[in-house]
Amino acid sequence: MGVFIRHRIDSISSDRRRVACEASLGPPWDLNAFKNWTAIGQFESNSETIHTISRFEHLYYTISVTYWAILLASILSGNTVLTRLAQFKVFVSLMCIASFAFASWFLARCIKDVQNHTESITVDKDLSGLYRYGWRALFWLGFVLFYAAPTASAPVTDLLAIPGAVMCLYGLALVASSAVIVGTWSFMGDPNVPHRLITVGPYALLRHPQALGNILFVTGFAVSGGALWSVVAFCASFILYSRYIIPLEEEMLTEAFPSSYVHYKERVPAFSGALMLLLVIQAALFWRFGLVP
Repeated sequence: MGVFIRHRIDSISSDRRRVACEASLGPPWDLNAFKNWTAIGQFESNSETIHTISRFEHLYYTISVTYWAILLASILSGNTVLTRLAQFKVFVSLMCIASFAFASWFLARCIKDVQNHTESITVDKDLSGLYRYGWRALFWLGFVLFYAAPTASAPVTDLLAIPGAVMCLYGLALVASSAVIVGTWSFMGDPNVPHRLITVGPYALLRHPQALGNILFVTGFAVSGGALWSVVAFCASFILYSRYIIPLEEEMLTEAFPSSYVHYKERVPAFSGALMLLLVIQAALFWRFGLVP
């Protein structure tokens, strides 16, 4: 498996400025500052442009996940038709270019946001702007590095192939099962509140199965292919995502379901339950089959 993957192609108003300054004086984890900062237009963003970019981003991610799923299926099954689809070099090259475009755009937005923020205050400066677009820039950078950066050597890739594939399949199972229960699928994005609080299925194991499932899927694939720089980018992206999006979403959920979500949050961990189960699965497979079959 590792050998196969290694051969892949490779002007806001002064009042708004004053409110922005006051809202931004809190620490980076101040949720009210985050929400006020976004709401008052501190980022000077063109909302229609961002909405359009987000739609294309979601579509492209769906296509990428579909391609990676085909590639994984071709590796596990050895089907020649799937293998030909997975080795479509023009498509792979276009995905690399698209990933680079997304990473560049979000990085530019992140840099502009940080500049606007640091220019609008004089004390207690923080880099909260990194959270809004920074995680997305790192996320798409992970794709770029997967396609373009050199992979680890053969022995390392062979050792990581099976654990990475297990991580990938585990993430896919989390996403698929939670999407079936919720009735919709989404990759890591802006915080949202469902019409009803769901606590069954994967939601009984962790509070954010789709977010964790998506990052495990892409990170696991990068691990199995020996794309270690890609793994670093995906992990850094998820750290920023967990620092900004998850707290906002949980505060919104607490406001929407005051008593039930607080109780749910007390008994169900955000991610640790699912991560512990993944470690148990990995350990069991290692004990039964060894690291390299």
